[in-house]
Amino acid sequence: MATPTTQIMPLATFEIHSGHLCYGALHNIYHGASSDKVGGLPLPQEPIPGGTIRRHEAAFNLPALIGTWNIYALIGKYGDNMQIVAYFASHHSLDPAFEVDKILRVSGSPYERDSGSTFKDNDTAREGVFVINRYDWGWIDSRGGEEVQEAEVPIDLPYHFSTIGLVDFDTAKDFVSRLKFHRADQRDMVGEDGRGVWLTIRDAEYQFGRFGQLRDGFDFSQRHRVKTLFADEKPGDAELLGPYASGEYVLSRADVDAVKDHLSQDPLQPESDPFLNLNEGDTSVKEGLEKWWSASVDLTNQILLSFLEYSIVPYLHEHPHESPATATRLLFPDGSNDPQPGKEYNFTLAEDLKSRFLGNENNASSSSTATSDPEHAPVKARMRIFLEDRRVHPEEDFLESVCRVLAFIVKDLMEMAKRSSVDNERFGHIVPSDVFLAVMNDTSWYQHNLSRSRAFWCL
Repeated sequence: MATPTTQIMPLATFEIHSGHLCYGALHNIYHGASSDKVGGLPLPQEPIPGGTIRRHEAAFNLPALIGTWNIYALIGKYGDNMQIVAYFASHHSLDPAFEVDKILRVSGSPYERDSGSTFKDNDTAREGVFVINRYDWGWIDSRGGEEVQEAEVPIDLPYHFSTIGLVDFDTAKDFVSRLKFHRADQRDMVGEDGRGVWLTIRDAEYQFGRFGQLRDGFDFSQRHRVKTLFADEKPGDAELLGPYASGEYVLSRADVDAVKDHLSQDPLQPESDPFLNLNEGDTSVKEGLEKWWSASVDLTNQILLSFLEYSIVPYLHEHPHESPATATRLLFPDGSNDPQPGKEYNFTLAEDLKSRFLGNENNASSSSTATSDPEHAPVKARMRIFLEDRRVHPEEDFLESVCRVLAFIVKDLMEMAKRSSVDNERFGHIVPSDVFLAVMNDTSWYQHNLSRSRAFWCL
């Protein structure tokens, strides 16, 4: 993990263990801890209709990087005095100046010129900034108030003040139960277990909040979304295969890297997009993208192994010595015996698969054939072991044919997964949901033959 480039001493620290935090007034925090954990990046949001004020409703919890968080006091002039006018919290691995600059650029104080977006819109969603305005929290949103009866603050207090808490999701209710017996302006800054902070600003009547992209909590695999979209297409549990052990794989990471690196440049992907040139302050993003690419490679292997077990193993059991022509007719039907009759059939794919199986790559129409295949010898060796463990003994020529087919499938899936990543503004950074969608959004043959992996449906 890179050391932050800006060395600023924090005022306090707290810990996140659960991967989520709760925030706001005590009753907001209680509501956040009683709600389902929010997943994913912020979305554009219309204000709640009715009334004379514009407000948005929040769940009062958000994903947060696990580890130590630093609290910094932002000092400004109030009257003739210099005092705390805002607080900023940042994970210890990030450069606080970089993060502050980003938030101020995207959605700064609504009272400042050139402050960016002041509401939850497409700009804030794209930048991963969650916007909280004066009417979005505190006493305006009373949810949780009946459960949290706080110590009262004297009405004759000679100054205004604003307070909020930030606390680990798992200890949020305990945090609330301990602090509610103390006046809001007299609570200790750091919770007893170090997993929350209470922040107070004097001479402040209204409060605004901005959360940056709390990256570790974002589910880049988008499990819920993709599985919900295709729930009706999922095979029965008894038909699912695997998951396969880490030692069972067809293509190595280097094989898949080579395929991805040789993909053609998408015209929608800038050659020097800033997302591709991550600076030092985005180390956690780099690590996250690396993690999801590794998961995408693993998922691709699970898909290929399940295809071998679902299609190739039964074929070899029943037709151990059939001719290549028979194999192509049964494994890659021409539409007359489509395994999913009634659905749109991709005749081009069928011809491409046949051409690859028979070694006639020059006849294949897909652009995926333009790149070099992974080296066949080690792929064949791994595939032979997998098949022989299932009591089939393929001939060398048959293995060579299947290798060419798998190479075609992988390149085709990677092409489509890359387009999905561009559509989702990840510009070539492939995550498991891209691979999933490449299978399910393409052809009936892919859906039928490549969706048999249990890991595929668990992502």
